[in-house]
Amino acid sequence: MTTYKKMLSEARKSKHYGQFKFPAENTQAGQCLLFYYKHMNKIISKQNIESHVCDKLGISTRDVQAVRHLGKQSGFDIIQGGRGVIFNGKSVKKGYYVFRGFEKLNAYFSLSRREEKDLDFKKLKEKFNYQ
Repeated sequence: MTTYKKMLSEARKSKHYGQFKFPAENTQAGQCLLFYYKHMNKIISKQNIESHVCDKLGISTRDVQAVRHLGKQSGFDIIQGGRGVIFNGKSVKKGYYVFRGFEKLNAYFSLSRREEKDLDFKKLKEKFNYQ
């Protein structure tokens, strides 16, 4: 049985390990990442991921945002399906995803864009007129 600890051990071998944003294990994002890892290089549906994650956490099935966000916001190499998306010769439809492992960062992930330590929320609020 694949565990979160085993997944992290595998991820530590990647040269990108320090760049990924790993979620806590017993969160929707953590369980979503573990499900992706267990189904690496397989086309899986968002519905299937959500159902598994919600069952695992004992919550009612809902829209699990982490299914989409783990790639572009946390850096994991996840293909998001859509028009013209092909993986290993197969079409990846909208609502389907493929986790390709820890060897590469997501092409749309930017570390500098996600840097949060210098954020000044007071100035941001002013900029957007406190809305």
